[in-house]
Order: sequence, then C-alpha cells, then structure tokens
Amino acid sequence: MNLHDVFEMIKLGEGWNIEFKEILPKPSKLAQTIVAFANHQGGTILIGVNDRKEITGFELSKEDYDNILRTAREVVNPPIRYEEVKEFVIDHKKIIALRIPVSIDQVYRTSDGRYLKRENTENVAIDWRILYQLLAKRERISFEELICEGAFFEDIKLEKVKSYIRAREERFGSKIEIPIEDVLLSRKCIIRRKGELLPTNAGILLFGKDPRRFLPQNYLTLIKFKGTEVSKDYVDRKDISGTLTDLINYSVEWVNERMLHGGSISEQSIQRKEVMQFHLSSLREVMVNAVTHRDYGIRGSRIMVSMFDDRLEIQSPGPLPANITPETIIHEQYARNPNIMLVLLEWGYSEAIGRGIDNIFKNLRDEGYQLPKMVDTGASFIFTLYSRHIMKINKGLEDLNNRQKKAIEYLKQKGEITNREYRSINNVSNVIAAFELQALIKKGKLRSEGRGRATHYLMNLSIND
Repeated sequence: MNLHDVFEMIKLGEGWNIEFKEILPKPSKLAQTIVAFANHQGGTILIGVNDRKEITGFELSKEDYDNILRTAREVVNPPIRYEEVKEFVIDHKKIIALRIPVSIDQVYRTSDGRYLKRENTENVAIDWRILYQLLAKRERISFEELICEGAFFEDIKLEKVKSYIRAREERFGSKIEIPIEDVLLSRKCIIRRKGELLPTNAGILLFGKDPRRFLPQNYLTLIKFKGTEVSKDYVDRKDISGTLTDLINYSVEWVNERMLHGGSISEQSIQRKEVMQFHLSSLREVMVNAVTHRDYGIRGSRIMVSMFDDRLEIQSPGPLPANITPETIIHEQYARNPNIMLVLLEWGYSEAIGRGIDNIFKNLRDEGYQLPKMVDTGASFIFTLYSRHIMKINKGLEDLNNRQKKAIEYLKQKGEITNREYRSINNVSNVIAAFELQALIKKGKLRSEGRGRATHYLMNLSIND
C-alpha cells in the first residue's frame, strides 16, 4: 500500500472496504470493523480521516500501537494478523492505515460472539443462514454445533436425556456417573456461553421439548399413494414432528401398519414364515441415515417418505458430500452431523458407525429382497426400498359373501377397516360385522390390531418369494 492508494481511498470515501476513523476506536469497536472486513472481502481502516473525507491527522503512541495489535489478537476470534499497519504523512498530518485481509478458511467473530459482515458503510450481523453456509463452506463448524437461536436449557426435555443415558449404559455395560449437563456438553448438545448453558441445534433436535418451534424444517411427511406413480389420488398422508428418535420410530410404525403382511412355506419346512412387503429393519436404518445426514440448514425442506405398491422412497434434503457418490457410498464414510450420529449410535439406533448402508444391502440380499436404489439429485438424496412381489389381491375370494368382498375393496382403498366402518358400508348389525370380520381372519385374509374400540383390521396377504 502506498501514498497514491491512500489518496484514492480518501477520494472514494467510506464503503464496502474502506472505513474512516478520526481517532483510534475502543478495542470492541475496532474489532467489529476488523471482523466485518475479514468476513467480507477485506478492507482498510484509515485513522486520522473524518466522515467528510477531511484529513485530521492522528499521532500514534506506543500504547495505541499495542492496543491495535492486542485487538486483533485478543478481541477478534480466531486471532487475525493485519496485512499492514502503516503510517503516512499528508499535508504534515499523520494517517494510520490498518489493512485487514480477506478470510479464506475462517469465519471471524468478536470476543462477545458477534458474527459480522460489511454492507456498504455498515458492520451488520450475519444472517444465521448465511453464517451456516460460511461455516460449512470453510469447514470450521457444522449446523448441528451452532447455538439454537432463541432456545434455552429449559427447552431440553430432561426425561428424554435420561432415556438416552439408560440406553447407553445398557448398550455399553458401564454406569454414567457424571451430571446430565456434562453428558450433554460432552456430545456438543449444549455449550457454555458467558456462564449460561445454551442448547445447540443438535441438542434441540435430539432432546428438545418442541424442536419444530426453533427449527421449523425438522419434520417429515408420510404419504401413501395408490398404485406405483405419484398422483393427487393418495390413500393417506401425515406430517409429523418431534425429536429425531420420534421421527424414526413413528415413520417405521406408520409403514408397518400400512404395508402388506403375509407368509410363505418353504419346501424344507412346513412352518409358515412371516414375510413383509418391506424390510422393516432396513427401513429403520434408512430413516436413521436420513435424520442423521440431512442438511438441516435448508429451510422450507423436510424428509419425505413416499409409499407405493412396489417401493418406498425416502428423500432427505441436501446432496451427498463432494467426495461421495451413490456408487461409492457403500465403501466410503461420511457424517454431515457427527454429533447426532454418535448419540443415535449410543442410543442403539444404529449398529455401527459407517456400516449402516453395508448392513442394509446385506440384510436385503439375505432376505431375498431386491437391492435398493440410491440417487443424488443435487438438492436431495433419495433412497428407494423395493417391495416383495405380492400375489393378486383377488385370489381366493370366491368363497366370500358380498359384504366381505365389499370390505376387501374398501381395504384396497383405505388400507384398514374397523367394525364400525364394516357396519356402515354394509348396513349390518354389530354382531354380524364382528362374526364376518372374524371369519375373514380365520380364512387368512385379514389380521387385527389393537383392542376394544381401537381394534382395526388390515390385509393379510400371501407374498411370493
């Protein structure tokens, strides 16, 4: 930087990368401009020039010089090094120029935790979405480690944490003696800021009382379509929210209740073996991967579970990392949210880190299911599980009466039927409805779930091997 450069800066005036100061600011104020410049495109602070572009001059003492260096070292986090600290003389008046470098691999903040960037002549707070992108791009912190905006320690459901601790103790056979706060600190689910414990995004996602209140993108949509294509004509749809374990458990239960259950008898055995339309343990592993590796920084997105007659599609927001492809994912490991992954592993939701996809392929191959399909669209990752081949639904219905056949048709459309619905569609009494539904169970056409008034009936079809 030379004298000509300084003249040009004064002529241009304050802006995106130039700031004038008549006197040396306090360290906290100076740090704000340093951080804003570093997080933007770098810049220069000229001390001894006022807002009207007038050179007022500034005599730099040794104490001032030490404060300038100390600010960059102690009031800016991480510490930054000036490109230049240089003195110029114009019209017998001294100007101090502080040259701030542009950040390449860091995101800077002030010592009181403020992430700032430069906007024209102002130092402004970085929007959390932009901050997330900067942090992720520069690989210094992930979204899961950021403090959850607006959340306090009281928003953590301690009973949920205790459930995790009990499961972890049982899984690893060792007693956890440290306080709950220390457990959460060790898994980066909370952090200590100015003496206060604050939840991170991971903490709210895993243990929050109401995660969607703070992270509206944390929910999933479950939808069952008729046939094999996406259409407006769907059988069932539900949006659910909650902690990540709630999402995993509910989605697996939802699919289990709506898929077909049947059985087969092999040539080697006369014992009937239950066969499911979809492989539930593999679905569970896919859902664990979906909630673990999705990109939570993408707002307006959610996990989608779409159920068709021939497949399940689980769509998770965010592409695969640059070094991972659907072809290499079986052999490579990655974790967009490693703290979440570790907690779910310790909780018993995954067998081993980095082996989830391997286990899915092995289990499906061993059980005779078609191997899954994986697609990275660039905006999301879609994992497809395929159905077992199902025998024709009308096979063996010849010995049913018209009311029972009507109930079977109703089941095709709705997925389940109750005693009340049987009575409604057939205009019969409770006694007749109960008798004919039990007859369908004995014939192997239906199975019942629930008790009392909560009893409902599902299709119980044979499935081809």
